[in-house]
Amino acid sequence: MGRKRKSNKHLPSRVELHHGSYRYLHRSGKKTTLARADDYAEMLRALADVIGQRPSMITLGTIMDRYELEVLPTKAATSVMTQTKQLGTLRAVFGHMDPNDLCQSHAYDYANTRASKYPTTASRELELMSHVCTMAVRWGAMRTNPLIGIEKPRRPPRRRYVSNDEYTHVWNLASPMVRCVMDLAMLTALRRGDIFRIERRHITDDGLYIKPGKTQSTTGVELLFEWTPALRDVVGQALSLKPQVRQWVVCNRKGKMYTKNGFDSVWRRLMDKATAGEAAIDRFQFRDLRRKSASDEADENIAQARLGHANIEITKRVYRVKPNRVKPLR
Repeated sequence: MGRKRKSNKHLPSRVELHHGSYRYLHRSGKKTTLARADDYAEMLRALADVIGQRPSMITLGTIMDRYELEVLPTKAATSVMTQTKQLGTLRAVFGHMDPNDLCQSHAYDYANTRASKYPTTASRELELMSHVCTMAVRWGAMRTNPLIGIEKPRRPPRRRYVSNDEYTHVWNLASPMVRCVMDLAMLTALRRGDIFRIERRHITDDGLYIKPGKTQSTTGVELLFEWTPALRDVVGQALSLKPQVRQWVVCNRKGKMYTKNGFDSVWRRLMDKATAGEAAIDRFQFRDLRRKSASDEADENIAQARLGHANIEITKRVYRVKPNRVKPLR
């Protein structure tokens, strides 16, 4: 029996990190390089080719193994990293089960326990588990998907509103590049990943041309942010920062695109500074700037268009959090 991992426990069996790359250790002792360490999805694709055979799918755990090898690599990089961890959690609970023994009561028991502390995480894990079951039906390993129609844990939408004073306080503490990221979030209401993916080629005579990543498989919305003096100034400021020879409008110190984990670390340190000392503010998340952009817009229809929502009710229910101004009787 092999030794248990002490690090990188999320990696598939017999895969290790070695000098900036993933490699597979064959039982014969041979070692095969799979992909660069920053390309987890490609590693999974290469691993599937190296293994050369699909898991037997006699348990839910082996179904999850096949899902990780064949389905996860087709998703966005952030989803790959997040759902790899989620599969690890689900595998620990359901991995030993016969696929056709799974029923909704098992999922509800799991959700009730998990949602007591992490309702959003529990909901997303159930969504992932349901998709695993859907693929298992397609692969012939399950007769039906028992999780169809299951009620997921819910909690009210996040309502944190970032005031102008709080924004300015954090902005003053940030580095010049992070200031540009913050300003782009405020002006465009783009999600963090979409801001990171803005390239020089997206700068047109008419404005910034963006295809939001989250909606490409649903509404397929495309956005052209028309030039304003403020938007031109932010884009120009970002491009003036070093290194100037780069593909991305905003980037890390090496000129590379920000990664989720890399920017998380930057933002966490920035929040640590902002929540300390006499001028301390309450901590907020970067995604709260998208809500601020929508809430500060006077016209809710403009806010809906900026956020790329097909339904204005989503804009009003989740992103418009400032109170309505009303006049008293006298």
